[in-house]
Amino acid sequence: MNGMFRPMCRHLPLLLTLVALAACPPPIEPDCQRVLVDLGGNVNQGFAGGVGGGTGAAPPPLGFAGSSQNVTLFAPLSSCVSDTLRVDVSVLDPDNRELTAEVGTPARFGVNGAVKVDVAFTPTKAGLHTVRVAFEPSLGARSLLLEVASDGLAGLTTRVPIPQGANCLSNALWPLSDDTVACEERATGRVSLSSSDGGLVQFAGGQLVVVDSVLWSIDATSNTLERRVFEDGGVRLTDSFQNFPSVATPGMHDVDRALRFRSNGRLTLVHLKPAGPLVQELQLDGQVGPPLAYFAEDNDTVYRWSPARCVFSSCTNFEDVVGLEPGYVWRTPNTFEQPRGPEVSGFVRPTDEAAPARLVLFHAAEPVTTPAFAFERIPLWLSVGGNKRVLVTVERDSARLSFWPGGVLRVGRHHLVLTDPDPGFVRVVRR
Repeated sequence: MNGMFRPMCRHLPLLLTLVALAACPPPIEPDCQRVLVDLGGNVNQGFAGGVGGGTGAAPPPLGFAGSSQNVTLFAPLSSCVSDTLRVDVSVLDPDNRELTAEVGTPARFGVNGAVKVDVAFTPTKAGLHTVRVAFEPSLGARSLLLEVASDGLAGLTTRVPIPQGANCLSNALWPLSDDTVACEERATGRVSLSSSDGGLVQFAGGQLVVVDSVLWSIDATSNTLERRVFEDGGVRLTDSFQNFPSVATPGMHDVDRALRFRSNGRLTLVHLKPAGPLVQELQLDGQVGPPLAYFAEDNDTVYRWSPARCVFSSCTNFEDVVGLEPGYVWRTPNTFEQPRGPEVSGFVRPTDEAAPARLVLFHAAEPVTTPAFAFERIPLWLSVGGNKRVLVTVERDSARLSFWPGGVLRVGRHHLVLTDPDPGFVRVVRR
C-alpha cells in the first residue's frame, strides 16, 4: 500500500494546480479595451454614451397602444470575448407599472464588441414608456423612452349618411356632434345637416366653417356672413354681417371669431364681444398670390402664416408653422446656424414671439400646405410612415398622440370624420 501511495503523493501538487486552473475563469485578454458605445451601436462616440446610461439626444420612437413594440438597446461599453453577457430588463408604463417583456439573448454586435439586446412588449395605454437595460458584466445601463399613441378608433364611432351627389367628401364635410355632420353642397349653394337617424336640415350658404356647434357661412345671394348655432337637431341664426362675398378666405375661425375677405378685398376680423361685435378691416399686405393663412388672437392681433416673408412691415408672419389649433401654434424653429433635426415646438397662444416653447416633440411633422378655404384648425400630423397617421392634440397643456388609419376627412374640435366603405356614409369618431 505504501508503495502505491507514494507515486500519487508525488503528483498531488500538479493535480491541485490543474484543478485550480479549471475552477478559475480565464484572465481578461490583455488586448481588450472597453470603449464607449453610442445609442446606435457605434463605438468611440464618447460624448454620446456613458457607463451610467442616459437616453442621449436621439428622438424617442413612436409606439402604438395594443401593438407589439420591438426595440433594440446597446450597452454603453463594449465587451470582451471572455465576457459572459447578461442583462436585467424593466419596462415601465406611464403609471410606473412594470410590463411583461420578452427579452432576447444579449449578443456582441460587430467587430468592436458592441453589445445589443432586443426587447419586445405590448403597451396597453398611451403615454411615455421607459425601457431600462442593465448590461453585465459592468457594461453600464441604458434607458429608452417610447412615446405610445392611443388608438383613435377606440372612441365612440357612428355611421352617418351624407347627401347623395353633393360631393361632400371633397373638403366640404364637418362634424357637428356624435351623430350629425354638415356638408357644404357647393353646386347648389346650400348647407345640409344630416344625422344618423335620417334627419336632414338645409339652409342657403357656402364657404362653411364649423367650430364645435357653431356654423359660419356666407349667403352668396346677399353677400352676408352668417353665424348659426346647432341645437335641438336644428340651427338658429344668431348674427349676420353685410358686404362679405362668397370668396374663399384662408382664415382661422372660432366660436366667436371669423376672418373673411370683404367686398373691397380687405381681410376683415369679426369678433363677437359682450359689448357688441367688432368688425375691423385690416391693412395687411400679401393678399395677392398663393393662398395664405391668417389667425387672430384674443387681443385682435392678426398673424399670417406663409412660406414667403412679408414684403412690407404691415403684417407679422410665421414661415415655419406646421399646425394651428385653439390655444397652440406648432412650429419647426430650425435655423441654418442651429439645426435641431426633427423637432416640433408648441407655443401657447396668444402668441408671443419672445416666449419659449411650452411643448417640444422630437418628431418630424408631415408636410403641410396653406389652406385654400377658411378653417377651424390646421391639425398637426407626425411623419411616421406605414399605414398609420399620428395626430397631435393638446389637452390640459399636454400633447396627446393618437393614431388613425387613412381616410381622415376632417379633424374637428371634438370629433374626426372618416370615410366609410359605403360611399353614402361617413364615420364620426369622438376624440
